[in-house]
Amino acid sequence: MRYKEAQGMHTNALPVAGRQETLRYGIELFMRRRRALVVLVAFTALSVGAALVIPRIVGALIDGASQGRDADFVDSLGIWLFIVLLGQAAAFAVARATSWRLGEDVFAQLREEFVGSALRANVTKIERAGSGDLSTRMIRDVANLDRCIRFGIPETLTAITSLVLTTGALIILSPILALASLAVVPVVVVSTRWYLQRAPSAYLRENAAFSRMNASFKETAVNLEAAHVMGQRGARSVHLLNAIRDVFSIKRYTLFLRTVWYPTVDIGYLIPLVGVILLGGHLYSQGNTTLGVVSAAAIYTQRLVAPVDKLLWWLESLQVGTASLARLRGVRQAEMTHGTENRRPPDYRLECQIDRYGYPGGQTAIRAVTLAVPQGQRVALVGPSGSGKSTLAKLLAGFDSAGAGAVRIGGVDVTDYSPATLRRFSIIVTQESHVFTGSIRDNLVMTAREMPSDEEIVAALDLVEAHWVYQLADGMDENISIGGLELLAGQKQQIALARAILSQPRILILDEATSDLPARLARRVEKALMDALSGVTIISVAHRLHTAEEAERVLVMSDGVVAQDGDWATLSQSDGLFREMWIAYHVNDL
Repeated sequence: MRYKEAQGMHTNALPVAGRQETLRYGIELFMRRRRALVVLVAFTALSVGAALVIPRIVGALIDGASQGRDADFVDSLGIWLFIVLLGQAAAFAVARATSWRLGEDVFAQLREEFVGSALRANVTKIERAGSGDLSTRMIRDVANLDRCIRFGIPETLTAITSLVLTTGALIILSPILALASLAVVPVVVVSTRWYLQRAPSAYLRENAAFSRMNASFKETAVNLEAAHVMGQRGARSVHLLNAIRDVFSIKRYTLFLRTVWYPTVDIGYLIPLVGVILLGGHLYSQGNTTLGVVSAAAIYTQRLVAPVDKLLWWLESLQVGTASLARLRGVRQAEMTHGTENRRPPDYRLECQIDRYGYPGGQTAIRAVTLAVPQGQRVALVGPSGSGKSTLAKLLAGFDSAGAGAVRIGGVDVTDYSPATLRRFSIIVTQESHVFTGSIRDNLVMTAREMPSDEEIVAALDLVEAHWVYQLADGMDENISIGGLELLAGQKQQIALARAILSQPRILILDEATSDLPARLARRVEKALMDALSGVTIISVAHRLHTAEEAERVLVMSDGVVAQDGDWATLSQSDGLFREMWIAYHVNDL
């Protein structure tokens, strides 16, 4: 399978950067740190160069002993050997420390950029891909790249430097014996080329398979109770086992690549050493070289094995790291495209004209929707499940571009605003409300334009009837954490609503934002919001139709279009979808 084919294995998966972009980005990461890179290469060369002097000294000692040189000669060579070994150790220590600092610096930047891209990513694309894809990139791909950056790249530089200098020293020592050491080249080149033709796409497929397996496992674990109730244990087991089989299959293939490549190269290592010894012995017997030169050449040849072996070993790890870097870099392609408009709009009139908005595979979620919502109007967005309500809400909030159409606030397309500017006046609260580690106060004020007073915080909590906060030991300063205070789903929704109030938005979109609250409490909270937020445009997506009764305007969606548009009194008395829904809801509510 080719690299491009591996990129598109899972249509809903987050993007994967192309090979050229990945290579360019990897080079850019290190070119920003040229000084550290120069120091690393320089001291690596010194370390390797010092190591290359040692075989020459050993060869000189052998020749001196065979020629009957005096003890002073041997002693002086011993002193030089000690000095060279000390210098090699010092140069190696500096090179290793520099490589670790360089790796930490590069990895820190990479993590920061990945987190930034994930936070700027198109929410719709993240949801389509599933949390398993993003979490696998954040955990497994980051871990792969961590090892590659900390160890692989410095070790590869060391191996290349050692290989070049050792080969040069061998050529200077004896060009003829150097030719014998090159006998391994065809074996290494052919086997490595065979491996590299298959490895990049294989590792991309492996990472994608892990993403699907993690997503399947997480989905099964989170919905375990539902699987039992719905009798889906067998189906979920089959789904998870299929994902595991995919991982097993691709892991077996990548293992096959390594089990062919490694032994072939290992066998090839024997060829140059045997060739140097046989040819050197022949030259020595003919009097064309000395025993010391042959010994040094054999040591150099043996020393070539270590850097070549290390280079090929890390080449395999670099393939894994490159695949992981492509996946991490690919998240950038999922970033939501926003403009740089930082000015507030002249007014907060909300307009949209969407000809078509769909999902991968051709499914259309929104079609032919044209709306104009004056500033301060209260709108209820209702309709059957799957009619497009939540999709429209996210488009109105600027979570995705409107496809064939546009969403405008104050006459300006929402994608022309910078994210920070847009969120200063347009906020969405969804059914899945989130809180972060820290105090309740921290969670309430994190999106406020100015630090609110305690009185303002209390007023927001009272508005959403979150009186339970006052009963905590530390009140608003009680910490939320895993293993500590863990809020119920309804309590999280109350915190999210109070947080939205303290943000002082001009447009507030509520997508099932009270669905986890008891029906009567939800109705009181929604009514309180409608009454208290004067001048704020409120668009409320709801299955509980009492929301429509409190709204000034009701939009009824069906099959991706606005089927009815009017006030509650008119729609509830007129024949149509809303009246049918209202009657059914009223009967069930009784």
